[in-house]
Amino acid sequence: MSGAGILVYRKDNNDNITFLVLKCIDKKNKLEDKCYDIPKGSIDPGEDYFNAAVREMNEEVGLNIDDIEFLRNKNNEVINFLSPLSDGENNLHIMVAKIKDNSIKKITLDLNPYDEHMSFEWKNFYTCENVCLYFLKDIFSLGESLIKNHEH
Repeated sequence: MSGAGILVYRKDNNDNITFLVLKCIDKKNKLEDKCYDIPKGSIDPGEDYFNAAVREMNEEVGLNIDDIEFLRNKNNEVINFLSPLSDGENNLHIMVAKIKDNSIKKITLDLNPYDEHMSFEWKNFYTCENVCLYFLKDIFSLGESLIKNHEH
């Protein structure tokens, strides 16, 4: 099953990058302190990865496409990449987007129909590497590299 997500980031006044991460609720394994995720989920039948990622972001954190600015290449195309753990059958498409300053207050977990996250936080790359789900580590690394190389 394929999925899609958006690696949402912001920059502070010193150009330090932090990522929006969601603290997981894991009722079976009680891993709440060790499990963070990003807005992502499965691609529904008939849906492309772009629309799936936008839908998942809206469901999980209440943001819509007008609340973010996608990272784009020199041809103005939205930059996306597959998770390094994608295997051709199970692919995770990731896009990178900067949140607009006036949209930060709009983040909410109230719309999530699956009650899979207990809170959200902004964490830097090094913290994300240590607390996020194992398959996201390379995504944060790739995302930060893309931000540094493509942001205007």
